[in-house]
Amino acid sequence: DRWNTAGANKGMFAVALISYVGKNYPHASPRRNKPLVSIENLSTTLQFVLSLDNETMNGAVPTPSGKVVTLGESVKAIVDACLVRHPSLAEVLPTTSNLSSAAASNIGIPNNADNSGASNSQNQNQNRPTPGSQDDIEECANQYFQQIYASEESARKVVEMLKSFKASGNARENDIFACMIHNLFDEYRFFSKYPEKELRITGILFGLLIKEQLVSSITLGIALRYVLEALRKPPTQSPQSGKMFRFGMFALEQFKERLHEWPQYCSHIVQIPHLREGYAALVGEIEGVVMDDGQNSAAGSSISTGGGLGVRVADG
Repeated sequence: DRWNTAGANKGMFAVALISYVGKNYPHASPRRNKPLVSIENLSTTLQFVLSLDNETMNGAVPTPSGKVVTLGESVKAIVDACLVRHPSLAEVLPTTSNLSSAAASNIGIPNNADNSGASNSQNQNQNRPTPGSQDDIEECANQYFQQIYASEESARKVVEMLKSFKASGNARENDIFACMIHNLFDEYRFFSKYPEKELRITGILFGLLIKEQLVSSITLGIALRYVLEALRKPPTQSPQSGKMFRFGMFALEQFKERLHEWPQYCSHIVQIPHLREGYAALVGEIEGVVMDDGQNSAAGSSISTGGGLGVRVADG
């Protein structure tokens, strides 16, 4: 076929593939989301490149910095970067430990070109947890949290990923989803110690989980109770209290459009004195939601979030 008769063009074609993957792998997502680049296509491309013969892999690849590395080095750098960004690829990609150390200045990945760097990379591959194990799930969850705190936009992208994980029939993805929700809730008691950037992103993430219906039933009740508890913290009482209040406001802003589902929850929010004093417009908006829904208050059922707080969940 055309590939087998390509000769010297094999290397050029492989370099073009690697360059394309290097530019687009951070934005890949499952095919069901109809992304520009799917994780499935990413997996197929990487498997193809990893199957290249030694002669092609040893071909020289120039970089913008002027360094010349082998194609194999660039392939290894890309594969390792993809595994960090998309841990699920570990289930289908062969190990890269047989490739030489990654010289990845052309794609912006830190490089250790000496033998110790290659050895460390090989050891990392060998020590990678078995896919699906508890260590693997925890490691993947932590990697996704690192992505979340890169920026607010990253947090929104991870929420989209969590939506696909929750709906997935893949047990590993389901476990990663559950682990991330559990770890986020477990961190609640430390939110008052978060730096401002991480506090804002955490509040946005928390609110998006509620908005996108990624938590339900008892878990939804706990999430809403945490937000209400945070809103009840006087913002000027102490730095810690102020941080918790801001967390609550960041979260509430994300799921305001769902407040009409929980009129009793709204009534608790509008009774908070410092909200009524400092955020009259917000309180008025929420009171309007309660009034609009008042005549239909019997149309739902109620779940308890603890402490006597009832959250009405619309039937259907």
